[in-house]
Amino acid sequence: MANDSYLQIIDKPRADFIGKPLFEALPEVRPAVEPLLNDAYRNGIPYQGIEFEVPLNRHGHTEQAWFNCVYQPLREENVITGVVVVADDVTEKVAARKRVEAAEERARLATEASLAGIFDIEVPSYNVNCSRRFYEIFDLPQSASMKDILSRIHPADAAIRREAWDTGYATGVLHYEVPLMTGDQEIRWIRAQGRMYKNEKGELIRVLGTILDITGQKMFSEALTFASRIQASNCWKKRPPPTCASRSVRCPSSMPSPTRSTSCSPTSSPMP
Repeated sequence: MANDSYLQIIDKPRADFIGKPLFEALPEVRPAVEPLLNDAYRNGIPYQGIEFEVPLNRHGHTEQAWFNCVYQPLREENVITGVVVVADDVTEKVAARKRVEAAEERARLATEASLAGIFDIEVPSYNVNCSRRFYEIFDLPQSASMKDILSRIHPADAAIRREAWDTGYATGVLHYEVPLMTGDQEIRWIRAQGRMYKNEKGELIRVLGTILDITGQKMFSEALTFASRIQASNCWKKRPPPTCASRSVRCPSSMPSPTRSTSCSPTSSPMP
């Protein structure tokens, strides 16, 4: 027998379920459920399942369903005469959680593919929850504290981070670039970007974002700048010496007489 709530869960009319063998009415659940029923009925072993997964043919198709359930032997005069089943359908709850987990996994894979590290900072405790890549960039063990992380930023550059946090507190958006000093005394540039979250009182409670190692970009940019300066310097050195024409000077129309002393008078200041 079954009550109306159970019939609603399995999406069966009473005539299609009551009075029929269980696995004739629900053949798809047999592989998962039969061992539990046998243990309860034959051996007196109860079963309590949390988010027990089972395929179930309902609403016109077979779907994965999850139940919190109890299979309890029913005894009469110390003889097992049946099994009482209590089931709570938690399919939507589990499915929603799995969707979130799948989205988080996709985000994690995308972040790892981009070589970025993730940071999640609780405020005001400043407990940190960061990805493995984050600690790799900072050249720190995963047990590192917030103090250890900040120690990688040189005191001379700490003001850049503080100013970015002040701006982020006002706008909700965090962004800054600073160099780090690793344990091997290697200079490593990072870009931090993320969001800053407040409670209803306007108090900062969480900072969530990513860290990206941009050392290669910085080195490339500096190399381009240096190359441009060298090129400009070489061009200046190769320029021909200035002439009257190139210096916009006014010269006599005829060659001076050997006995005359004539000079060109510039009409503008000479180039340095």
